[in-house]
Amino acid sequence: MRSVVRARFAFQSNAAEASTWTFTITESPHNPAWALTMMISMTAQVENISVIGTGYLGATHAACMAELGFNVIGVDVDPEKIDSLSRGQLPFHEPGLPELIRKHVDTGRLRFTTSMDQIGSWADVHFIAVG
Repeated sequence: MRSVVRARFAFQSNAAEASTWTFTITESPHNPAWALTMMISMTAQVENISVIGTGYLGATHAACMAELGFNVIGVDVDPEKIDSLSRGQLPFHEPGLPELIRKHVDTGRLRFTTSMDQIGSWADVHFIAVG
């Protein structure tokens, strides 16, 4: 069974530009129980994104945003998880994700930290992926 949820959000970015994001979340046919795919369309210039929480959802979201061309910092309170993710090693199984993370860590487009101070004024948008 496929489920679809659509939501529209309007907000002010750090650049003080009005932005509108449309999220379409659909259950994945490859892992119908838990995997979600997000398609995002934006109408504002956003370059830097933070993802707070680097579990299954946060790490996957951070890597996908880097793949779409954004500069991304993943933030978590667990230094061991941050070190592991920085090497492309995951505490869960998601085919292709370790390679995607390593690719973007190597280019500098994706990085991980335990410091919330690094993301405050740097990121245009903050995603919270804490459960």
